[in-house]
Amino acid sequence: MRKLSILILLTLLFCNLFAQKGKESNPLRFEVNIGTNSTESSPCVAINCEEYGVAVSYIITTASSGDSLVFVLKLLDVNMELFKETSFVLPADYYIRAHTYHKTNVFVALATSATRKNATDIMLVKFNVETGETSTLATSYDAPISVNEITALHETALISLSDKKNRSHLLSMNFVSQQSSFLYTSEDNNIYNILSLIRYPDEENIFVSMTRKTDMTYIFNLFEYSGGIMRLKFDKQLSDSAYLTYAAPLKNIKGNIQSIVGAYYSGNIKNLYSSSDFGILSSGIYSIDATTSSLSLYPYRQISKDVYYTWQQPSKYYDIDSVNTAYIFTAESYSPKYKVTPHTEYDFYGRPYTRYYQEFVGYTTLQASNYIFDNGGNLLWINNMAVENTINTNHPRRKVLVKSIDDEILNAYFAVDNLSYKFSGRNSGIEPIEKFYVAKKFGKDAVESEYDSKLEYWYDNNYFVYGYQVIKNNSLSKDSRRKVFYIQKIAL
Repeated sequence: MRKLSILILLTLLFCNLFAQKGKESNPLRFEVNIGTNSTESSPCVAINCEEYGVAVSYIITTASSGDSLVFVLKLLDVNMELFKETSFVLPADYYIRAHTYHKTNVFVALATSATRKNATDIMLVKFNVETGETSTLATSYDAPISVNEITALHETALISLSDKKNRSHLLSMNFVSQQSSFLYTSEDNNIYNILSLIRYPDEENIFVSMTRKTDMTYIFNLFEYSGGIMRLKFDKQLSDSAYLTYAAPLKNIKGNIQSIVGAYYSGNIKNLYSSSDFGILSSGIYSIDATTSSLSLYPYRQISKDVYYTWQQPSKYYDIDSVNTAYIFTAESYSPKYKVTPHTEYDFYGRPYTRYYQEFVGYTTLQASNYIFDNGGNLLWINNMAVENTINTNHPRRKVLVKSIDDEILNAYFAVDNLSYKFSGRNSGIEPIEKFYVAKKFGKDAVESEYDSKLEYWYDNNYFVYGYQVIKNNSLSKDSRRKVFYIQKIAL
């Protein structure tokens, strides 16, 4: 009996030692254990702070403060090690809605649920990555409202909002004056639709594009925000045949605005917004010559009625000559994804029968289309990249990374456990899509599911990926199955 006990003990010790072999951790991967502490399905955000690192922010519940919600922000350096952090108890049930970064400040916009009937509380958190100081600024709107986009300049953030009637409002929150004010707000007879808030790299201004519709007119306006002042840079009266849904200015090498590119919809405006909130329909791409105000339309070949679109801010491609520059403007198509769920019921006599239901699980990205324009708004060429195996549980903003490297364009995205990418140029043929499998945290980790993953350029030839994964690893003595939000540094 004693020999049997010793044998069992030695066997358990050997199994434990074998399990520890799987614990060699990847130092360039950071994980937040989601578990049951998350306040919603996708509660974490990763914010690119360039040479300062990556900031990860999330909201958790804490029993020590009476089940209150706690806002947490951790700054990781370029080696993915914790550098600075802050946390504080929130005064209400806030959720993270949008974020941005400028110079040395991280801005995170929080808001209460849009399902409230009376008002929406908005809080803006500012975190200085050099000093670690945290400031907050709060305001409210007297109706349910959703936060769409945020862009910051020094100590001021501009936030676009939309109400239940899909009307836009533009909020300014200034940490110097400690004041918040609505620069534009829609009314029944004066409706704004904010198309984009754009701040190009290394520029000290924000371009605000919007349409304004009254009973008599439909006008496109492009404003430049700088020094707390909005200056009108371009306007054009439009017909109802082309309803603009996105806009971005293109500059020549001297810094002058030469054209505006974006997306449009030419169908019934009532059908523009999906009744199921799946996104915005689109008919194609347009360009406006800023000198002549002429409008050029480039229609899509619509794949399906259930395909929706999102657009990326144009990025500089190369200088064509001494006065002209090319830009990449990317449209991504996506579609709602469902799974069939069986449900067994019983009739009056106790006999079972099964009904099948379609259950919405998220969005899958289908394709990224790169439109290469010169700064005059002339379309030079187009290339595409098919996207597979992606799931976004939130409304997708961007999935595919588009970056200019020398005279080629990199398209890349992350899904499940690998990065798919291709390089293309104007004279390229059909380019193959390559795959790159990233290192895991533990050697025997197996990804069971993944969603909301993103790939971002960081610095030099370094990138980082982030998102959510459910991972199984039977070689670990505990936490053999974990659900995490991860951030991982990779080099290409």
